[in-house]
Amino acid sequence: MRITKILLALLASSISSNLLSQTPGFRKDNVLLPDKLIFSEHIGFDTLYAYTTDSLTSDRLAKPFFEIQKYVDFTKILAEKALDGTIKAYDASQYSYQLPYSALTPDRQLQLIEIQKNLGLDTFMVYDSSVEDGCRIVVKAIDFGELNSINFIEDWILRENPLSLKKNVYVIEPIRRYSGNWSDNVLDYRFYRAFRFFNNQNTKVNSQNLKLIARVKYEHFFNIDRGFQSKNFQLIVQGYLQHSETDYEANLGSYNINTPFFNGFNQHIFIKTILDNAFSGKAKATEFGSNKVLTPNELRSKVFEQLIIQVENIETGLKEERTVTNDYTTEIISVIFTEDWYFNEALLQFQKRVIGISPVRYYTEQDDEQTIVKRKVLFTLTL
Repeated sequence: MRITKILLALLASSISSNLLSQTPGFRKDNVLLPDKLIFSEHIGFDTLYAYTTDSLTSDRLAKPFFEIQKYVDFTKILAEKALDGTIKAYDASQYSYQLPYSALTPDRQLQLIEIQKNLGLDTFMVYDSSVEDGCRIVVKAIDFGELNSINFIEDWILRENPLSLKKNVYVIEPIRRYSGNWSDNVLDYRFYRAFRFFNNQNTKVNSQNLKLIARVKYEHFFNIDRGFQSKNFQLIVQGYLQHSETDYEANLGSYNINTPFFNGFNQHIFIKTILDNAFSGKAKATEFGSNKVLTPNELRSKVFEQLIIQVENIETGLKEERTVTNDYTTEIISVIFTEDWYFNEALLQFQKRVIGISPVRYYTEQDDEQTIVKRKVLFTLTL
């Protein structure tokens, strides 16, 4: 039995080494596996993110990072087109996280009454002492302002020489955020995918006709799904870090909405590709939020920190200085994408262009016997 385990371990090691040694050109020059790596990416852009920028410099780690310059109310356009029948709207619940390809084929088309209900149109009775029977009918109109996040189903193609990340968007699902129940004076938000729209992926369409509708910076976590929806974001990250310290390898990709494809193997490749391009100087790297260009040595020092520590010499009993290197690679658990979003309203074609990737390090510090989770955006690679 022991010999069998050893042989299996050697076989797995051999396969892993061969895969990791692949050079650009395999899998159609996509260093991520499989050939079509499907993601479900929920991006929010509303008042939930009002104070995220401050959390980069303070100890108040409330939400994932997010910024947006929105030039067109894209979700409102899609909703209006779904209501007037210009586009076909499908049931967004027809999707399995275990089988992500299931979302790529249109399933059940929604009727108008279903679309209206999903967007918030409702009729209900309320108590009113001023009327004869004590109740009256109230109609809740559709509020397009409640459409303040989007779920994309897309594939990623990562190339390393030159570094580029292409995201092909197949499905767009406008998400309605609305208030649920009040509990302890804290508003409980609910999120509902109103409908599914299939993006026009016709590559023959002239991309010059696409109109810039937004520039977006948002944080993508490898293994913390829907983190921005939680009131306890800091506790979620802290729990993740504590688990990672004891079993980092097993933790990668274990509880991720995008598994099994974006698993530990792909996450290692993704981080390694970004860092290798930065350290080699093949891609331009700057300080996050500024135009200051960083040298390869400056970039390495953000991931591999040299520290001088005092240790006791066993033979002499004296304190001696030793230089050690702290490797923070395993603390990179998210990246901030900088993207330009384009849309052709006439052709119903949407396109993302990734123009920057910023690895983010999370770590904990002790302060007055309290554990504080901190975040540091290491740098930005320009694509």
